[in-house]
Amino acid sequence: MNIHVKALTRYAALNGTLDELSHEQRMQAIADRKEFGTVYVAKKGCGYERAALALRFMHEVCNIPLAQACAFFIRMIGESGAFRLKQLVPASWIASQFLEEAGNILVAEATAALYCAAAQGTPWGRYWQTVLETVRCGQRVD
Repeated sequence: MNIHVKALTRYAALNGTLDELSHEQRMQAIADRKEFGTVYVAKKGCGYERAALALRFMHEVCNIPLAQACAFFIRMIGESGAFRLKQLVPASWIASQFLEEAGNILVAEATAALYCAAAQGTPWGRYWQTVLETVRCGQRVD
C-alpha cells in the first residue's frame, strides 16, 4: 500500500465506523479522533468538501507534500469519474454547494480546482472550469 492510499485509509477511518478496521487501524483512528476532533470531518457524510478535507489531512497530518496529495486526488477523481454528474445542473448551483458544504471560500476553491483538473481533456472539462470560475469570481455568499 503506497503512502497516499495509506493516508486516505487513515482519513476514512477518522471519518467512518470503526467496525471493519484492524486493531492497529482502530487504535490509530481513536487517537486521531482525540487529537483532531472534528477538524478534518466533513459536515455531510459524503459531499464535495471531503476531497479538500482529505487533501488537507494528507498534507498536514500525514506529511505528504501538497503537490503529491493534489496529484493523487486529481487522479482518483478522474479515475472514479466523480466529476461526471448524473444530472446536469447549473455551474452556479455546484459552486454554491461547494461554498455551503465547505463554509470557507478557500476550501470551496480548492475543491473546485481538484474537480476541474480531473475533468480536463474530457467533455466535462469546460463545465468544471465554469464552476471554478464561478467560485473564484461569483458573488459573496453569507
